[in-house]
Amino acid sequence: MSPIHSILGVRRRLLARQQPSVVIWIPATLIGLTAFLPLLYLLIRTVGLGNDAWDILFRTRTLVILGNTAVLTAIVTAASTAIAVPVACSRYGQTFLSDERGQC
Repeated sequence: MSPIHSILGVRRRLLARQQPSVVIWIPATLIGLTAFLPLLYLLIRTVGLGNDAWDILFRTRTLVILGNTAVLTAIVTAASTAIAVPVACSRYGQTFLSDERGQC
């Protein structure tokens, strides 16, 4: 069998899989729409401001909030890594993040 036929066979098998039922699609769609609401609210508020939106965007307070958000993101990422790597090493031992000697 040629490679193209084997690729097409895999594609047919993937497409033949059963699709999720309505019981999955309806809650997933509602959750997705709910997650989209804050963005929609901000878009409506921004359009309503007109040219004042640029003034608000470049205010000192806005930049301070953006800086605080970046610092919080960095701290949470570092803390998560500091917790996750030792836990992974203790759980998986030599098979995860090992050096040449087999140690984490």
